Amino acid sequence: MQTRLSVFCEKILETGWLAAIIVAPLYFNVYSSRVFEPDKASLVRSLALLMVAAWLVKQIESGLPKTSLAETLRSILRNNPLIVPTFAVVVVYLISTILSVAPNVTLWGSYQRLEGTYTTFSYIVIFLMAVSTLRTRTQLGRAINTAIITSFPISFYGILQHYQLDPLPWGGDTTVRVAANMGNSIFVAAYLIMVVPLAAARLIETVTRVTQKDSRVTVTGLIVLAWLIILGLWIFNFNIATAFVILFFVVLVGIGLYKSNLRHMLLLATYTIILAAQFVAIYFTQSRGPWLGLLGAMVAFGIIYPLARGVRWLSLASIGLTIFGAVFLILFNLPSTPLDPLKQLPYIGRLGTILDTESGTNKVRELIWQGAVQLVLPHEPLWSPLTGDDAVNAIRPLVGYGPEAMYVAYNPFYPPDLAHYESRNASPDRAHNETFDALVGTGLLGFGAYILLFISIFYYALKLLGLIRTNTERNLFIVLWLAGGFFAAIAFGLWRGWNFIGVALPAGMILGLFIYLIWHVLRDRTPQSEDSSESQGTNALWLSVLIAAFIAHFIEIHFGIAIVSTRTYFWFYAALLVVIGMNKIGEPAKVAVAAAPRPVVEEATPKPVQRRRQRRRLQEGTRVVSNPNEQASATPTLAWTAIASLVIMTMTFEFVTNQAGSTSSLDAVWRSLFVKDNATSYGIFLMFAFTWVMAGIIGLGERLPSQINRSALTYDILLFAILSFTAVLWFVMLQTRMITTPGDLTQSFIGLLTLYYVALLIVVAALTITLWVDVSPRPILAFRTLVSAIAVPVALIIALVGIYATNYNGIQADILYKAGNNYDSAGNWDQSINAYKRALELQPSQDFYALFLGRAYLESARGAADPTKRASLIDQSNKTLLLAQQLNPLNTDHSANLARLYRITATMTDNPAERMARYQKSSDYYAQTIRLSPNTAHLHNEWSLTYLGMNDLAKAKEQLDISAELDPKFPQTFLYLGDYYRTQNDLPNAVASYLKAVDLDPNALSDPDGNLAPGPASVLSQPAYLSQTVQTFKRIAAKNPTLVSVHYQLADLYKRNGQLDLAQQELEQAAKVAPTDFMPYLLLTNFFSENGKVDQAVNAMKKALSLVPNNRSDYARFQDFNNQLLALQKDYQAVQKSPNDIEAHRTLANRWKGRGQPQFALPEYQAIARLSEKDYDAQKNIVLLNLQLGKIDDAQRTLATAAALAPDGEKPMWQNVQAAINAQKAGQIDQAVKSVQAALTQATDADKAALQAYLASLQNNPVAKN
Repeated sequence: MQTRLSVFCEKILETGWLAAIIVAPLYFNVYSSRVFEPDKASLVRSLALLMVAAWLVKQIESGLPKTSLAETLRSILRNNPLIVPTFAVVVVYLISTILSVAPNVTLWGSYQRLEGTYTTFSYIVIFLMAVSTLRTRTQLGRAINTAIITSFPISFYGILQHYQLDPLPWGGDTTVRVAANMGNSIFVAAYLIMVVPLAAARLIETVTRVTQKDSRVTVTGLIVLAWLIILGLWIFNFNIATAFVILFFVVLVGIGLYKSNLRHMLLLATYTIILAAQFVAIYFTQSRGPWLGLLGAMVAFGIIYPLARGVRWLSLASIGLTIFGAVFLILFNLPSTPLDPLKQLPYIGRLGTILDTESGTNKVRELIWQGAVQLVLPHEPLWSPLTGDDAVNAIRPLVGYGPEAMYVAYNPFYPPDLAHYESRNASPDRAHNETFDALVGTGLLGFGAYILLFISIFYYALKLLGLIRTNTERNLFIVLWLAGGFFAAIAFGLWRGWNFIGVALPAGMILGLFIYLIWHVLRDRTPQSEDSSESQGTNALWLSVLIAAFIAHFIEIHFGIAIVSTRTYFWFYAALLVVIGMNKIGEPAKVAVAAAPRPVVEEATPKPVQRRRQRRRLQEGTRVVSNPNEQASATPTLAWTAIASLVIMTMTFEFVTNQAGSTSSLDAVWRSLFVKDNATSYGIFLMFAFTWVMAGIIGLGERLPSQINRSALTYDILLFAILSFTAVLWFVMLQTRMITTPGDLTQSFIGLLTLYYVALLIVVAALTITLWVDVSPRPILAFRTLVSAIAVPVALIIALVGIYATNYNGIQADILYKAGNNYDSAGNWDQSINAYKRALELQPSQDFYALFLGRAYLESARGAADPTKRASLIDQSNKTLLLAQQLNPLNTDHSANLARLYRITATMTDNPAERMARYQKSSDYYAQTIRLSPNTAHLHNEWSLTYLGMNDLAKAKEQLDISAELDPKFPQTFLYLGDYYRTQNDLPNAVASYLKAVDLDPNALSDPDGNLAPGPASVLSQPAYLSQTVQTFKRIAAKNPTLVSVHYQLADLYKRNGQLDLAQQELEQAAKVAPTDFMPYLLLTNFFSENGKVDQAVNAMKKALSLVPNNRSDYARFQDFNNQLLALQKDYQAVQKSPNDIEAHRTLANRWKGRGQPQFALPEYQAIARLSEKDYDAQKNIVLLNLQLGKIDDAQRTLATAAALAPDGEKPMWQNVQAAINAQKAGQIDQAVKSVQAALTQATDADKAALQAYLASLQNNPVAKN
């Protein structure tokens, strides 16, 4: 017996899965560090917790089943044919979680993705709850409408990104390959290919409703033509396409008004536009895996739906097109065919590189699969610094390493070559292939459960459509599915290598499925049923659509990664398959209750399992007979308003920002909607407006009866518009208040997160109440027992605490982590330490935060002047990094960071014993690190640095040799080898190593300014090796004609050898190679300035300034330098104009001296001395500048004159200078140093720079230069 409480709980379940299919794809959080996947997963998990709480209360309220356990289980199996594979997935995940090599990561999810067991079970909760509560055609329509309208802003946002209309400042390029709300081009396409079938089905339904049979072909052709026009225009021109979309809308509205069929015309326009936007966004992603998935979905639908409707000729035509397309695709991917020119075309050319595994993402996948094969086969046990060898290594192929644990388990099998395509310090956390991901995460058991799930879905769907009717057909389907996978895996393994079985096996399974369909089409000659009319086939349509979506997903996940959005939709679609297939969809008869009359349902009566009759039953589905006296209720409108409000509020959270730092809420909203890069842009506003209007059209148009009076329609439209606008307005007001109020931005961002979570809960509550109120007849009892009443607040509190502790806190911590990263960039280590500490307090099991906190402590220690504080910070760093290692001991980063800690801090102590002890600890941790990741070349290089610090040159060389053997293309190794040979004075080998490094990477020897680093330059610039070095750099320049840095390095080599003309030529060549880059002109400016060519320096700087963006933070510094050059030029011209003007010479001399160029200041002072021998300032500077330049004899010749002219207060200084020169010439360097130091105490500030330079020359090079 139902009660109001049990019904309310059912509506919470429905609201939960409706909200999940909105937030999973649509939501992202620009205020957190991860932005996308973990933030989406946290919301889905939160909704799942609410649903579990509601389900538990419902079970308590309903009481125990009246039947036996066995009968209950049989009932579950009868009502949900996917329950067995689902249960298998649950059991496998539990086993793999318990036996995981990283249990904490497996259970809660990794920092990067949060796709652990908790998240997977949340998807399954959505599946189970949707199966148990989705019962009416209204619910089904609402769910489909929600999925479709959610996809539009995502698609449109992708289009905006392509046309550079996205105002959000993403770090990577989102114009060539759009990423939309997923942050990754593959991800957004993977999601959209699962929604395209829904939009296409809605368009088919609408065309069917709006047309008669004789005009259907014409109308369909016109709609397809309009769709193609919108598609083409959006691909080539955003403004024209948008104008055409508006025109298309207006035209169809006019037709609708003329034919009194406005509702259907609006729906036709809306679905056509949404479907076009989806295809354009998918096209702009340039993602081949999703493209193939979409093609597979279209093929499947083109065969299955006509076959289910009995239109055999259309299935045959689809098969013919499929074979043609498959042959074309194969030929397109073969080398040296007439189709090769097509591979150069943008976008479409990517389909011709599917089999190219020598470059790009295909190469990355192949290398990852190479390691994955080794990982899933029997091997030596993994080793942990804390627990030793893996105790269950023997059964790892069976149970896997645990979901989400690949990134730590993979390290021993990391292919060194992978480092050339991805970051060296990153370990793959996914195989980019669902087969390998299943095998690695959950072993053969998990792989079996995963295959069982998919084969059950396809078998069950085909059976429901009447395409599998007998045991023979069932057996044939299973044999073709399994045999296709087996033989494809064997064939690819022998042809391309066993790395490809992860793709070959599922490809063979899909091929087996299509072979079965083709066999069925060729065999089934049943004529078209008369009942296959235009108004029927609803269930057949939606079952065909779901199969198409499953096939698209199945193909895509074997080239990419299953994400929160696609996982959520996969499990929700599985629920739709069950409820539609089991014929659970209906509308309860409502005429007999006191409420307003509703549609009356005629349930299809069971029929024998016969070919034609079974197809007819599936085609008819459920007929809804409308009561002509029906009065439309406002409740469905309220429910749809809540859904649309959640969509718009989510978009508002994402796109209403305050990048300009405005203190006005209105200004912040205006800039978010209408401004990009300080220019007017309507892209984001159009996205909001189109979404709002289309949401209204779909939500109201799909639910309203064909004939409705104008006042009722107006009432519903106003209700939707006013309530949705009001809800969003309140959200915007609260949001903008937070982001425009001055104060701690981090706290404001956390406040925004809280606001969204609260808003989500409020919308869920409002939608639940709305759906609950609409139930008729309403149960009389409020609740059955007092226990149920008590269970409600208890379950709610537990759910909210669970949401806060396991989801909200994780995102809050990530916002703090992002703030810590920002403080890191500014070098504000105290603030970053505070942010990381707060993040770790919120997520004490997150080793990622402990890692960065330990690093911040170390960086702070580097800059600490107080030895006590430095020691405390080092100790804190050590403790925190040890905590990180304890939390996740298989993570190589933690052992490596401990090794780096001791290597760096060894240089911070003056105690030799302490220094050696720290180096030894560093070496011990590097030994752990290498055992965890033996194939990682840069870690061997780091270990060699520790050995160099210990002065163990043999072991340092040994590690470098291992690194060179592992990865002979890693330039850093050869740079370090060159440094090693240089310290051993083995210059020929040093030169060979340096040139090898620069051959591998032209920038390998560069310092931050683009010049050669001092160490390599000191060897390569020596006359004996200069010719060989120049030839190497010239060859590199010829091979890379657009490379600028090689010319910088050649110029540096020539400068070091005094070949200034050649150096100038190289810098001028760099300017020709990069005419729009200011850096070559800046270097030319420095070159001319250093060599006293003032006019040329001014001209070069003028050119540089014209190229420097004026919004650069250092633009003012460039202007200041330019002003200095102009002042120098003015002084130089004054001397040229008046060569006998002493003050002009003095001004120029002081200018050169102030710039630190004594070689140009000295001639000016000498000119003054010639004009006025008694000029003490000139004589003094002649002596001091000669000393600075190392010209001791010249300085001594002038010293007597200067000393004689000196005022009494400066004579002691000259006495010390004279004593220093005498001591230096006598070889008494220590005495000379003491004399200069004494002179420094007596010198004026203006004279100290020259004396300090002289002192440095004595200390570093005691041999005088004459």
